[in-house]
Amino acid sequence: MPAMHPKTFNKIAERLFKEQDRVDSIIFGEALAAVRREHARERSIQIDEKTVLDIAVSYDGTWLTRGHQSHIGIGCVIDVLTGLVIDSHVLSDFCHVCVTTGKIKKKTRSPRCV
Repeated sequence: MPAMHPKTFNKIAERLFKEQDRVDSIIFGEALAAVRREHARERSIQIDEKTVLDIAVSYDGTWLTRGHQSHIGIGCVIDVLTGLVIDSHVLSDFCHVCVTTGKIKKKTRSPRCV
């Protein structure tokens, strides 16, 4: 069975990554707005979108599998007051193109490829 050409795969993957970034910015934007409203209510202050707030956050990270064999990890920034995740980042050291071609393509690899 013929496989998908690496260039085609990369184009599709890049479109998916861009759409995921767009969705992330919407969701995290709504979470951040809720966090800002709750902190303003808690402190009984008026804020606008440019007001910088000093908030307490927690950071947590995990791997897909236990031990040092996982290729996928995630880190989350969590607001302490509300418990909402206000930012996250997924990292992977797996690159489909690198695996299928058998070499690391440093100049042409996706920005998502670590």
